[in-house]
Amino acid sequence: MAEHLPTPGDVRIKATVRFQQFSGSHTDVWLGHSELTMFVEQLRSLVDSRQGTAKLEAISQDEFSQEVRSMDPLGHFEASVRLGRHQYSGTTCWPTMISGGFEIEPSQLQSILTAFQALLVPRDATETLASRNEINMNEKVKIELSRNEALVLFDFLSRFSDKEELIIEDQAEKRILWDLCCLLEKQLVQPFHDDYDDLLKFVRDDVRDIDTNESV
Repeated sequence: MAEHLPTPGDVRIKATVRFQQFSGSHTDVWLGHSELTMFVEQLRSLVDSRQGTAKLEAISQDEFSQEVRSMDPLGHFEASVRLGRHQYSGTTCWPTMISGGFEIEPSQLQSILTAFQALLVPRDATETLASRNEINMNEKVKIELSRNEALVLFDFLSRFSDKEELIIEDQAEKRILWDLCCLLEKQLVQPFHDDYDDLLKFVRDDVRDIDTNESV
């Protein structure tokens, strides 16, 4: 359905839900820009008034939803979350889901607001940044990995360096590549620019070794 397709400003996240011994994860949850903006505004209202509800649903509503709401006039809060995905076994599709809720401290509201604010990418980022030369292409991008993740990635890259072949030997390598893509997507606005293809050609020229014209 067309209404479920991402548009510029939408954000893809990796969502992980854990309730004691039950857990689930989805690496391709898309949050709509309008829905995310409204959720952030609702969270701001909760921080200020200590009353009300903030609710967010993914573009595909059966994949993810989260709600933060006041429990009473005294300022106690609770959060509920639902995460779902479809697993295939042969030609059979099995919908799976994990959901639950928990109480949260009022002091945690601001950190929740800050985390979701960081996901917002302005729809007009292309025009605003590109036209004003506000993109610093030499700015450092920081990605944090666990030592286990770093070791898996190192082995994958070392094999490519030795053999110049991109071959997946273990599912863990797929996982780290998916996770890296999600981490980069949270920090980069350029992929949402209308002139992304032209920009990519430019930065490839900048990064490519000077003494080679090699292409893949």
